[in-house]
Amino acid sequence: MEKTMKNFMGERKETGPEVSQKEHRRSRKPKFEVGKPKQANDKKKKDKKKKQKLSTHIAKLGLEVFPLIFAEIRESNRQLRELNSVIKAYILDKLAAWDAEDKGF
Repeated sequence: MEKTMKNFMGERKETGPEVSQKEHRRSRKPKFEVGKPKQANDKKKKDKKKKQKLSTHIAKLGLEVFPLIFAEIRESNRQLRELNSVIKAYILDKLAAWDAEDKGF
């Protein structure tokens, strides 16, 4: 009573008493992908850990430090805006110079 069986790759194999159970198990499609953990539980755990770390960090800093941190952030943003304007002006000057050279020929 020889039967053929398809595995998940589409290959046909002989089944019968001489075929071991191990080959049968290997020919079945796995119910999960190897190497990938369950996403739902891990995401919840990671979110929980992030919240815990953030809350302990805030508690360590204290509330009086936050205005100073925000002032530093505002100052660095202002400096970045100034730097961007300088870079844009330089690029526009270069483009204008190249246009003038092209018109000269």
